[in-house]
Amino acid sequence: MWRDFRRPLPSAVRQTQLYMYLGVHFEDLEVDRTVFFYDFKSTQETKSFVATYDESFSEPLIDAAAAICDCVAADIAPHCNINGRVGCSSCLEFKEGTK
Repeated sequence: MWRDFRRPLPSAVRQTQLYMYLGVHFEDLEVDRTVFFYDFKSTQETKSFVATYDESFSEPLIDAAAAICDCVAADIAPHCNINGRVGCSSCLEFKEGTK
C-alpha cells in the first residue's frame, strides 16, 4: 500500500483548500500551496506532496455555508441539498409538527 501511495488523501486536500481560502480571504495570508508529509511508521520512510491552492474548489462550499448561516440568522430552514424545497427522508425529522 505504501508503495502505491502517490498523492495526498482527497479528504486532506479538501480540508486544506478550505483552510487556504480562509487564510487568503479572512487573514490576509499569501497562501498558494500546502505541503503534506506522510510517514510510514514501520520503516520511518517519508513521502511529501504539494497541493496548489484552487479557489474555484472552495467557493461553492463557502457559498453553501454562507447560505446556511443566512437561513439560521433568518430562522428559516435551508433547502435540502439532496431534494431542494421538497426535502429528503432525513429532512422529515426537522419539519414542523413531525417527530
